[in-house]
Amino acid sequence: KRAGFIKLCLQHGYSVVPVYCFGEKGTFWNLQGGWKFRLGMLNAHGLPAILVWGHPIFPWIPKPSSDLHVVAGEPIQLPRIET
Repeated sequence: KRAGFIKLCLQHGYSVVPVYCFGEKGTFWNLQGGWKFRLGMLNAHGLPAILVWGHPIFPWIPKPSSDLHVVAGEPIQLPRIET
């Protein structure tokens, strides 16, 4: 079961830092097609049937031409709430 990280932060009084990444769409290629099989796997087992390809030699590494920009905001201090 998933507890949720915001719930855990509220229980322990942690700060949350908002982060957003621009350009992640260009990091991998995604094989298209086979939708009936892929949706069947997702509905039956909760597994997304995807095949991604990044670097030409090492496919699990993002493409070398990908241009990522990560922006982190100011920490948001959450109050501690006892459950």
